[in-house]
Amino acid sequence: MSYYLSGDAVGKGVVTNLSRTGMRVLGDHALSAGTEVSVRLALDDDSPSIEIGRATVRWVNEYDFGLQIDSISHDAARRIARMVRNEIQTGRCS
Repeated sequence: MSYYLSGDAVGKGVVTNLSRTGMRVLGDHALSAGTEVSVRLALDDDSPSIEIGRATVRWVNEYDFGLQIDSISHDAARRIARMVRNEIQTGRCS
């Protein structure tokens, strides 16, 4: 689950694709390409959420959109890299 906030909108969405540099989100609020948002990724386990300071909407297809990560802490970037690596090692990504 993710939450995103821009100057005009607050939304909730499901991340369907995550990488170290971006993500695909199916949200409940439509955004426009070029919009800057901050994002909070709530993980399935008891870990604290991952905070992304700034991401830019790169493409939009109704409520489905792609975000490019622009500003993130080193700790948050390491956590995302570890999650992606674990998905690859366990074969859960396609």
